[in-house]
Amino acid sequence: MDNTYYLKVALNVPLLTTFDYILSSDISPERIKAGQRVEVPFRKQKKVGIILAITSKTTLATHKLKTISRLIDDQPIIDNTSMQLAYWLSDYYHKSLGEVFTVLLPTRIRQGKALSLPTKEIWYAKATDASAQLKRAPKQQRAFEIIQQYPDGLTRENFNALDISLPIVNALSEKALLIKKVILPQEKNSLIHPSPVTLNTEQQNILEQMHAELNHYVTWVLDGVTGSGKTEIYLQMITAVIHENKQSLVLVPEIGLTPQTIARFSSRFDTDIVVLHSALSDIERAEAWLKAKLGIAKIIIGTRSAIFTPTKNLALIIVDEAHDVSFKQQESLRYHARDVAVKRAQLENIPIILGSATHSLETLYNAQTKKFKQLHLYQRAGYAVEPQYTLLDIRNHYLKEGISPEVLEAIAEKLKAKEQVLIFLNRRGYAPAYMCHHCGWVAECQRCDARMTYHLEPLHLHCHHCDSTKPLYQYCPKCQSHNLLAIGLGTVKIEKVLNDIFPKATLVRVDKDSTRKKNAMDQHLEMIQSGKVDILIGTQMLAKGHHFPNVTLVIILDGDSGFFSSDFRATEAFAQTLMQVAGRAGREEKPGTVMIQTRNPDHPQLQTLVYQGYPHFVNEILKEREIAKLPPYSFLSLIRANAKNNHQTHEFLNQVKALSIKSHTPDISILGPIDAPMPKRAGNYHSQLLFQANNRMQLKQFLSQLVNDIYKLENINRVRWSLDVDPTDLMG
Repeated sequence: MDNTYYLKVALNVPLLTTFDYILSSDISPERIKAGQRVEVPFRKQKKVGIILAITSKTTLATHKLKTISRLIDDQPIIDNTSMQLAYWLSDYYHKSLGEVFTVLLPTRIRQGKALSLPTKEIWYAKATDASAQLKRAPKQQRAFEIIQQYPDGLTRENFNALDISLPIVNALSEKALLIKKVILPQEKNSLIHPSPVTLNTEQQNILEQMHAELNHYVTWVLDGVTGSGKTEIYLQMITAVIHENKQSLVLVPEIGLTPQTIARFSSRFDTDIVVLHSALSDIERAEAWLKAKLGIAKIIIGTRSAIFTPTKNLALIIVDEAHDVSFKQQESLRYHARDVAVKRAQLENIPIILGSATHSLETLYNAQTKKFKQLHLYQRAGYAVEPQYTLLDIRNHYLKEGISPEVLEAIAEKLKAKEQVLIFLNRRGYAPAYMCHHCGWVAECQRCDARMTYHLEPLHLHCHHCDSTKPLYQYCPKCQSHNLLAIGLGTVKIEKVLNDIFPKATLVRVDKDSTRKKNAMDQHLEMIQSGKVDILIGTQMLAKGHHFPNVTLVIILDGDSGFFSSDFRATEAFAQTLMQVAGRAGREEKPGTVMIQTRNPDHPQLQTLVYQGYPHFVNEILKEREIAKLPPYSFLSLIRANAKNNHQTHEFLNQVKALSIKSHTPDISILGPIDAPMPKRAGNYHSQLLFQANNRMQLKQFLSQLVNDIYKLENINRVRWSLDVDPTDLMG
């Protein structure tokens, strides 16, 4: 009788298949469980894969199968819910399970390394008189007498503080006078500090509704104006979860928000909180991941990929600033963390809160169609009121480096009143263009269809698309003129101009360039919160969720850019950013003002947004989308391709289109192939093919067949391609 067993293994390779391996005879099949890691030979190397199943049969020729190299885990590292989520991700985004697991797992775990948490070593002194035993070692005797004074034991750090060296500790241990115990991390009793906030009626009503449905799946769309106290709702709900000794998972859009979030949560909860984001080392990330999996961490806070963190007893998911586009992964597995979070909540049968002041149209549409439950916070918390808006028509007006006299006058008044000013410009660097005043030549990136940005410190030209840099031209390469100018506005230029105008004011610039160093963002935020800063200048990094109590004036230098883009989502995204930035003003007792510079003050959408609010704006945009049959009234998927020459990308996408025409139904529209809006980027040429359908399931089935057919194409390796389901950016 053949006692051979076979393992189905998922490997990180771009093939929509799993792989069969023979279970080595020295491993009992009873030890095998789905979700364990296994090392297997693959071509000329060894790979770490995930076991999906064990079977006594295989459809493949057994003489071609290889035996596994080793079983890494005794127990599965992927729990049942994570496994179900992985299958869903693979099916919905049309990726192999191996590629999905690569995104789900931290680097060290993908590499097959052992799972462990740092332990704590504690030494205890025996209750004995050791003077005779140590009479020839006075330093050891002195140390032993000191250690005996601490019946609860001492750690290495304690020894250092007491000036007891490790060699002395080891000597006492060898003489059996000290006992060392290794303490593993354990769940600690959570202490909840009382809330310093008195809830208003809206908040109380929302919490009552949420508490009534805390034990089953529901998606709450918490729709609250900026400063309305959404975070307090989160804290109160997490309090209820901790009372049940369960876990909460909180997603924030960017690393910059995590210090503020951690501070708020730590001041309320004396419990284990872990943070997961891209700035962590591989070891730090693996340890946080394991603490969550074991149930030690009661609160998990993280950016996009934290949604995949395994937990022991998860009871609540919160997605803060749920509208934010950074929740969408733009490479490899192109998932949307908000959508994955909703799916995970369904699988866990727990509630999820999507919080924002400017929800995406898709989320609001789901609320309108009763798929989600919408809850409103119409008023700001405490004594804060909504800011007052002013549209500044800057047509034919004198501007001081892009800043109007009215803005400068308003800044001066706020500085005199010892209040803070926030100036928003979503363009880093000194100037977006460097050109010749004589012939009109403009410095362009040789690797992209884009202009180089002029940077001041250090002085150079920089492409923000491919990261290429160049030294500054001394003369025009076209006409040899030395009359070269930096044209346009960037955050650095605004900082320099305002420093000259207000030399006594303290300015802080917050953008990607000024926050590159470790902890730079934390330091900037601490200065702002402590009142050491008078003027804040920044990009969208300042727009998301920050609470600056003393900011009473927000200035938006460019109120037009989002209304004139070829991307149909650009207007929605710009409106969200504008309202989020405006929401930083007047968040406490002092009233706030928002000044918006524009050359199109009569633009109907700008008028609606500013004077009627985001909800009215959304209703108008939804009507336009419905007429145009654009999301959320239809569904999109995009195949992107890039290669060293444009011919290759178009040839590939035309082959894909031919495959599409064979299998698509009349309900699916095929648009393209066309060049991407920026055809050349980072030395490669980019093209795209768009699919649109009114039925999501129909589009999904069509794509499943299409992706399988694409993998059968010849010369597929000549181009890099990807499928983006529900793309949020059609410009890439």
